[in-house]
Amino acid sequence: MYLYVGVGFIVFCLLVIFVAAFAPALGWSEPGYVSERMLCVAMFLLLSIPAVYIVVQQVNWRIEVGEDSFSYTNIWRKTSTYEFSGIAFRDTPSAIDVIDKNAKMIVRISLLLENVSCLRDAFRKWEKANKVKKQRPTRNLTFRYGTYARNFGIAFLVIGLFFIALTALFDSSVEEDIISLNIIYVLIGITFPVGIMSLLLYKVWKIEIINDKFIFRNFLGITRIYELSEISEKNNAKTTEYFHGKKRIVRVWDYIIG
Repeated sequence: MYLYVGVGFIVFCLLVIFVAAFAPALGWSEPGYVSERMLCVAMFLLLSIPAVYIVVQQVNWRIEVGEDSFSYTNIWRKTSTYEFSGIAFRDTPSAIDVIDKNAKMIVRISLLLENVSCLRDAFRKWEKANKVKKQRPTRNLTFRYGTYARNFGIAFLVIGLFFIALTALFDSSVEEDIISLNIIYVLIGITFPVGIMSLLLYKVWKIEIINDKFIFRNFLGITRIYELSEISEKNNAKTTEYFHGKKRIVRVWDYIIG
C-alpha cells in the first residue's frame, strides 16, 4: 500500500510541476510570474522527497530469514547477515527492535508490516531446536539516536542549500520577487537549525549505563554522571522518563535506539 501511495504522490507532484512550468495561461516572459512558477516547482520538488524515500524503502528494504540466521537489506541495498546466536529482541509500542548482544540496534521492524513476527518466530524455533538458554542482558548499555536522525539532518541541510541557490533566481529590486524571497528566507531559517540539531542529536546525544553509573550527555556535549541506584524510571505510552530523585534527567522516546 505504501508503495502505491508514494508512487501516486510522486506522479501528483510531477503533474503540478509540469503545469506550473509549462501551462500556457501564464507565459515565462510575463513579468511577475517567473518567480512564482519557479517557487512552485521548487516547493513540489521538495514535497516529493518523502515520497521518493518511501518508494525506495519499499523497493529495497527487506529481511530474509534462514534456519540459523537472517539477512537485512537496507534502503541503499546494502545487505548484512546476522547469526541468531548474536541477536536479541526488544519490544516498543510501535515496533520490534532487533539488537545485538551489546544492545546496539540492527534493525527496527514496524508493527504495521505484514509478517512482522516471522523473524522472532524463526528465532524461537532456532532456540528450541538448539536448546539455547536465555542470557541475561549486559549491564553496559548505550542509547543514542539512530541513523534516521543523521539522514534527517543531512536532508534538511541539503534542502537549505537548495533554497540558498534558489535565491539567485529572484531579484530583490523587483516588487513581485520580494514576497517569494521572504518565504525562502523563512524556509532557510527553519531548515538549517533543524538539520544542525538533528546531526547534533545523532553525533553527540547519548545515554550510557556502565557498571553502576548512569551517564547522560545532551546534544551540547554537557555530561552528567549519576549513581545507577539513585535513578528511577517512568514508562509512558511512547516515552521513558529517567529521574534523579524528583528531578527529571531526560525523556527518551521509543525511536531512540540502543
